Amino acid sequence: MQVTATDSDDSTTANGMVRYRILSQTPHSPIPNMFTINSETGDIVTVAAGLDREKVSQYTIIVQATDMEGNLNFGLSNTATALISITDINDNPPELTVRTVSPPTSAFPSSESAPNRLFNRSSLSFHHLK
Repeated sequence: MQVTATDSDDSTTANGMVRYRILSQTPHSPIPNMFTINSETGDIVTVAAGLDREKVSQYTIIVQATDMEGNLNFGLSNTATALISITDINDNPPELTVRTVSPPTSAFPSSESAPNRLFNRSSLSFHHLK
């Protein structure tokens, strides 16, 4: 992600040279300073591994742009809010739950209830005897 600020002063002088810094990040997990900004280009990048959409799906970053080459004593500043949305990656396998169901013995037909038929009680298949 990149933020950009413009200054109407002459960009070849310190009055028009803008520098960037991050003032805050919310939430503070997995670490308080998960992002850093290139002070000259405004490019925002992560400083550590650990982004996980299942834990934190969005970060709010407050960015400050200051002219006078970022001099906080003499430069003029403004802030903006950057929202960083974390997209999902395929990092979790599906969870499979297997249940075993056994029908009661009374659910199987018996030779008494159907004469001349042979039943396989384990699969409920049957064959007609001639």
